[in-house]
Order: sequence, then C-alpha cells, then structure tokens
Amino acid sequence: MILIVNTTSDTAITEELKRSIEENKLEAEIVEAGELKISHCIGCNFCWLKTPGECSIKDDYEFILKKMVHAEELWVISDTALGFLDHKGKNIFDRIIPLATMNLHFVGKEMRHIPRYDSSPDIGIIYSGEADKEFLKRWNERAALNLGSRSLGVFEKTEVKEAVSCMGGSSFRTQVPVTAGPSADKQGSGTFDSSGQDAGTLIIINGSPRIKRDSNTDKILKKFTSGLGENGVSYKQYEISDRSEWDEILKAYQNNKNILIALPLYVECIPGLLMEFLETLSPKNDGTRLSFILQGGFAEGAQLRCGEEYLKILSRRLQCEYAGTLIKGDNFSIRFTGEEEQERITGPYKQMGSEFSKNMDFNSEECRRFTGVEVFSAPVRIILGIVFKTFAKKRFAQIAKDLGCSRPVDYRPY
Repeated sequence: MILIVNTTSDTAITEELKRSIEENKLEAEIVEAGELKISHCIGCNFCWLKTPGECSIKDDYEFILKKMVHAEELWVISDTALGFLDHKGKNIFDRIIPLATMNLHFVGKEMRHIPRYDSSPDIGIIYSGEADKEFLKRWNERAALNLGSRSLGVFEKTEVKEAVSCMGGSSFRTQVPVTAGPSADKQGSGTFDSSGQDAGTLIIINGSPRIKRDSNTDKILKKFTSGLGENGVSYKQYEISDRSEWDEILKAYQNNKNILIALPLYVECIPGLLMEFLETLSPKNDGTRLSFILQGGFAEGAQLRCGEEYLKILSRRLQCEYAGTLIKGDNFSIRFTGEEEQERITGPYKQMGSEFSKNMDFNSEECRRFTGVEVFSAPVRIILGIVFKTFAKKRFAQIAKDLGCSRPVDYRPY
C-alpha cells in the first residue's frame, strides 16, 4: 500500500495525485494532514526506551504512524522554508523514529538503528516552494537509510506525474547500504542599549526541543560557555523549547551580529521545532555572523555532514556570514550518566569555547579536529558490532527498565 501524507493546505495537488494514481491502477491512501494536530518531536526518546514503538505524544500523528507500519511507500507532500521542508513536513519525519529501535548495527560504514519491523516504507517527497533540490535529494536518501529503506525521489509539485511513475515498485525494494518550566539562561555580563544592540554580546540559541533540564545540548553549552567566560566574552542564552521566549529571541537575532545556534541532529537535519522558529526570521544582510554547534548520538563525524551542509544553506538564505559549525557525535548518553561520565563527554567543549572566543568562529584547525573520527575502520566496526550485540544491548535494556519500561526495546506494538 502507498501512503501519501499531505502536510500542506493545497488539496488541489492531492486531487491531481488521485487522478494519476487511478490511471496507473495503484493502491494508495491519501491523508490530508494540513489541519491535523501534529506536534513536533520533543526528543524524549520514550518511543525507544519507555514505551517502545509508541510515541509519547498523543495527537493526530498516532493513526498516521500505524498506517506507516503497513505501508510499502510513504510520500510526504510539504511546503518549504529556507531551502528545506517547512516545519510541518519535518515534523512528520522527526516523529517517524518509533519505526526504529534503540539497538544498533552497522550498515555499510555507518552506525544505524535496527528497524523495529521486518520492512519499513520507502520514502518520496513532493514539495512546493523554493527548496534546494539537490540537498533535499541527499537528505531524503539519508532519511530513508535511517529506516533501513530507500529514497523514491524528490519532486516539485509540478512533477506529480513523474512522482506517480516512481510509485508502486516497492515490492522489489532492497536496503541501500551506506558508504562512507524552563526559562532563558541569564548568564553573561553583556549590556544592551535602548535598541537592544550590542555587537560585542554573543547570542546563543539552544535549538533543542527538549526542555532545558533534559537537554544534552544545554549541558554541552554549560561547558562551552565556561570557556567563553574565561576569555571575557559576554553572552546571553535562550531556549527554543520555551515558546514564551520566542519574541525575545527574535529581537536578539534582529539586534545583534554574533549569533550561535546549538542543536541536536534530528533525522539528518535540524529539529522541526527549531525550523518553526527559523521560519519567523527575516534575512539580515548586515554583516551578521551565524555559527553553529551540531551534536548527535552516533559517534562518526560522517553522520553529521548532511546537517552541516544544510546549516551552510540556512546561513545563505538568512543572508548571514557563515562562521562555521562545531561538529561532535557520541553524545546520546549524556543525560543518562552520572556526573563523572558527563564531565568526560562535555568537558572538552570548554576548550572549544575558548577557541571560539579568539575569532568568534569555528574555522580553526582545532575546531575541525574536535569532530574526531569520520568513519570507523573495518576492524573497529567489527569490535563495535560485537559490543552492540552484547554490552550496548544490555545497557539500553537497563535504561529502559530504569524508566519504568516492562517491554523489550524491540517490542512491536502495531
């Protein structure tokens, strides 16, 4: 079965799809999701560790997720923003992770989560607006790999017939191997004049959807900003997870010229909640410098390169100077570990804060080396593969038990 989810308000495109689908005698179901209540992923990881296979958010997405389990193909129709899917389209993909388990294996040269079900839907995108199509193609390929499936292509809404011609072949699909109450942090000593302008104050935006208390990104920023403070850099930090701060963040973005956004990688790109906020911004073209800290759970630097590529596109779309991205993986366990282990993982970010303060960018060789290994060598992958099947698997099961889960982490609720 082909599942088509239209996240836009344009029902004309679905009517055109229906005609083409009937002409091609395909079995498909179209869900008009533009007016449905579909929240952003909050990054709680309950669907992996507390309620395996089920999203903790009970909204209109749940019945779509159940349909995905039985679909051979998933096509998402989305509007675009800042060269990428808009937040409604991205939310569909961010919330799809219950189809994967917490357990890990290698596919090609990269770590991946083991799919929850025997097969996952192949993925296609139909979009309207001005997207960076080549990037969107790359992103869709990697998003599909997250599910152990494949990309069916990316099409503009004027290419509906071409999209339909790619539908219906999933029975022959094969997996494609990979080749290579929170509030603002009021720290900082910067002062603002009546307009809010202060070129010397660094504005830091924590782009994680998790509340501040549970945010790995916030724990990373605490170390990073301690390095800034030792070098006399004043800063002010805001939390995207707190919508009550959005107006204040918008003013800070408009009135300052050094902006740093720290964020976790969500399905190969930025989280849907952060995209929703970014859609409220206007291009600046005033010399503003935009830098990023991009962190993820997988250890290899290669896992974060697609997200890094989009951050460059985002900077251009906002007409800001791109001041580099600090990239580091292997951060998933931060909030599940004790203080000593947290210090081991986050401690090195203090030096990166000091390094950033020299030129207010991440363009130095030290910052590039901070990423660590790009991909693991074959012998290391073999060893890690054994670890995944033994120690890591038991560790994830224990975390789930500690969270009150009574089911296996690979449980199939649907």
